[in-house]
Amino acid sequence: MIFDDYYSADSSHFTQRHSGWLESIVETLRPATDGQCLDLGCGHGRNTLYLAQQGFKVTAVDNSRAATGYLRKKGGTYE
Repeated sequence: MIFDDYYSADSSHFTQRHSGWLESIVETLRPATDGQCLDLGCGHGRNTLYLAQQGFKVTAVDNSRAATGYLRKKGGTYE
């Protein structure tokens, strides 16, 4: 699968910083979501990891097993 090839490559070029807009809405999300979020197309999980660090229970989904494998190495359970 093309995405597995992409995410299996050297990941040093992937940013570890979450999307800036996420920071500005995380407090708005918290009461509306009961602390749960869904990250579709999570890739290497930069937003997933940020949301988890903020106390959210995050369900992360990606069609690349290589991408979700990276997240599993970070210590989570991801689809």
